[in-house]
Amino acid sequence: MKENYSERDIVLFHPFKVFTIKDQSYLFDGSSASIYKIDNTVLKILECQFKTVKETYDMVCTEIDEQIFWDTFNKMVKSGFVVNEEIISAENEIPCIKGVTLMLIQSCNLACQYCFGSEGEYADRGKMHENVAIDTINYLIEKSGDAKELYITFFGGEPLLCFNLVKKIVEYCKDKEKTIGKKFTYNMTTNGTLLNDEINEFIIQNKIGTMISIDGNRNQQDAKRYYKNGAGCYDEVIEKTQFLREKNYLSARATITSSNIEIKEVFEHLYSLGFRNIPMAPAYNLFTEPEYSLYFAELKKLCDYFGMLLKKDIRKAKTIKILWKALKRIHIGAKQYTACGAGINGVAVDIHGNMYPCHRFVSNKEYILGNIYDDIDKRKQFADEVRVDNFEECKNCYLRLLCGGGCSYENYVETGSTQKIFEKQCLETKTIYSNIIPIYLSLSDEEKKNIFDS
Repeated sequence: MKENYSERDIVLFHPFKVFTIKDQSYLFDGSSASIYKIDNTVLKILECQFKTVKETYDMVCTEIDEQIFWDTFNKMVKSGFVVNEEIISAENEIPCIKGVTLMLIQSCNLACQYCFGSEGEYADRGKMHENVAIDTINYLIEKSGDAKELYITFFGGEPLLCFNLVKKIVEYCKDKEKTIGKKFTYNMTTNGTLLNDEINEFIIQNKIGTMISIDGNRNQQDAKRYYKNGAGCYDEVIEKTQFLREKNYLSARATITSSNIEIKEVFEHLYSLGFRNIPMAPAYNLFTEPEYSLYFAELKKLCDYFGMLLKKDIRKAKTIKILWKALKRIHIGAKQYTACGAGINGVAVDIHGNMYPCHRFVSNKEYILGNIYDDIDKRKQFADEVRVDNFEECKNCYLRLLCGGGCSYENYVETGSTQKIFEKQCLETKTIYSNIIPIYLSLSDEEKKNIFDS
């Protein structure tokens, strides 16, 4: 026998999936998030999972030369793909904090039907005091370690109800940049109804990446996003965002419900308006079972459309954020042990200075990670809790290190625990990657260069 195993050892592989494109087979290795071109010998060996080395040899060598078998099998062992022990992932080290989401105001001028923050209130109305905001910035600087770029996101409720506070925070950060050797980058999520000439100028002058919450055309938008008196807001959003849209300055975030489930059409409408970064995400809690099925079918259509755009209009394809992000992860072999950096290198801070993993957890006292005014830091505890390694359902999934276990908040809301996988979210992820990986494999080297270097 070869290498460090005996004929009685059981052949085990890391989670994987085989894709075949134009008669060529490829192996997606879930342990490294890498793709390998494979031949018939590897395919035969892959059929022998859970058999002994001897059984594998006996089965494969009926069709494959002995030397070819051992050369191939030994390469698979040396690469780490063949294992004889439980998968052990990287150590969980909690990094410094690089970004904060400031809940400037826990109220909103809209009353969107699906709002997870209960009309932006998060069960606790109020505005952030200037002192709390400034102290949060100082806390971020103190806890940022060697990080040279720090991120501030203005959130609410509706953050532009506190525009004066936004201005004071930016002014303070600019002043701090002169002495701390760090740079601040700003982002904001707003419904767009309060934009005006002064705010537009401020956004451009300070390069505040601004995302507008908008769900599609007038009927789609007004079905779920409206004022407290029930009046729709589409026309006002379109009017108020015109200046920044014409300058290609705005992103658009669409929440998908039964009212706008034709997501390709939603994307086309928002793109036609001049939005150049368009993330879309479903409001799972509003879907019926038939609507789930329809959504997944529409998602498949969007993937097919994305594949076509990669060949014809790369810039437009990159605008479909949910799919472009997936394609980039496949290309670079990205590995993530959590779904995102929430509660790890980023936190949300409420009007009282309490820290949460992200804005969606705000006012859920169980998930307070500390306060900017104390020495408590529960980020490691939270990170340990939401690592994909701890999810029994994910252990044999080839997508585990591309997915990271899914959104912790969605898992919590739908299952009652951040440590249990929300099945529908899981199916969404599998739908995306099972379609995007073949698209990636169909690209030539020249096409990949044009796509990822542009």
